Amino acid sequence: MIKNSELGFDIRFVQPEDILRIRQRVLRPNGKLEECQFPKDYDERGFHLGLYTGKVLISIASFHPEEVPFKIPEKYLSTAFPRASSQKEGNKTEETLIAFRLRGMATDNPYAGQGWGAKLLREAERYLLAKNCHLLWFNARRVAYPFYSRLGYQFAGDAFDIPGIGEHKQMFKFLK
Repeated sequence: MIKNSELGFDIRFVQPEDILRIRQRVLRPNGKLEECQFPKDYDERGFHLGLYTGKVLISIASFHPEEVPFKIPEKYLSTAFPRASSQKEGNKTEETLIAFRLRGMATDNPYAGQGWGAKLLREAERYLLAKNCHLLWFNARRVAYPFYSRLGYQFAGDAFDIPGIGEHKQMFKFLK
């Protein structure tokens, strides 16, 4: 992906086993390592990214194709993806919205709040856009709402609780 050694970081494709320890430390500190593996971690249509400083993996994220489970507000759909909200001429089909889900985004604790996660997510957005992905969505933790909002993500409904983890809201962004 990105080799930016002169800037002090590299973003690379990684394997699920490379990211489990950071997921556990940051997202499920009281959980077992096995609980940090997600069902689609080994889905060949998805991918995992890691941001390294030198040889140290400090920020991670996983992405896989998954349909959006919520209704996208028309005000976003009609402006960001007008082909999906209006029928094409000649045939009565709509263009398919290609969506990916972000899961397990985390920056290891000593490095949190320094912009590493934003660098990783921006690079993932560029990569997904090049793969014709239209939209990225996820369930965001309450503590991360400001982070994702600063990067242009929108809320898609009310807060809900994930037992043992806490309050979340679904968020999304059309990639341009």
